[in-house]
Amino acid sequence: MVKVDRPPANAFVAVARKVYNPVGFSKGYNFILFFIFAGELMGFTLTRLQYLDYYAIFCGTTGIS
Repeated sequence: MVKVDRPPANAFVAVARKVYNPVGFSKGYNFILFFIFAGELMGFTLTRLQYLDYYAIFCGTTGIS
């Protein structure tokens, strides 16, 4: 867990620190940026998943020798 040197400025910061400190982030803006970019990457992956031809590639009817 991350050790915080300063006391929280208000109640929102105190609650936010209880969320992002146990996850391993020491700064709040790093957690926000991670959340934005990880969400964007997950969204992109889920939208492109429909174009993966799973049954033709992994479950083909012909045997591979």
